[in-house]
Parts: sequence; C-alpha cells; structure tokens
Amino acid sequence: KCDLAEAYYQLALTYQAMGEPDQSQEYFAKAIQLYEEMEAPRQVEKVRRAMIPPYPSGKAKPIKSGVNESDRIIYDFPNI
Repeated sequence: KCDLAEAYYQLALTYQAMGEPDQSQEYFAKAIQLYEEMEAPRQVEKVRRAMIPPYPSGKAKPIKSGVNESDRIIYDFPNI
C-alpha cells in the first residue's frame, strides 16, 4: 500500500504541475485514503500540504532575497 500511495501522490503532483486540478485532486485523495488506512499521519500531512494551490497564475513568483544568496522561489498563498 505504501508504494501505491506514493505513486498516487507523485501522479497528483504531476497533474498539478500540468495544470490539471481535477485529476490532481482525485489522486491526492486516493493517496490520503491509503495513508490513513496505514495510519501514517506524516504522509497524510505531506499530501495535504501539497494540495495547497500554487500562486494564482499557476507560476511561482521569483524574488531576489539578498546579497550573495541564490534566487529563491516562493509561493504566494493569499488565503492563509
């Protein structure tokens, strides 16, 4: 079950990256169901965090963060 749940999770992330929210939510839900059956709360939380939609345009907002630091990508979560 663990491998199947992880496969569902990875497939959901792929659909999310492709801009297919309905399919991603379907596979996130399947992953959560299996992780809950296995009593794996950390994995359930991992999936739930990934379900938070990215920046509304579907793209991350790049920002410069300081001298000698790499560029960072952050997501804007306006509803939190």
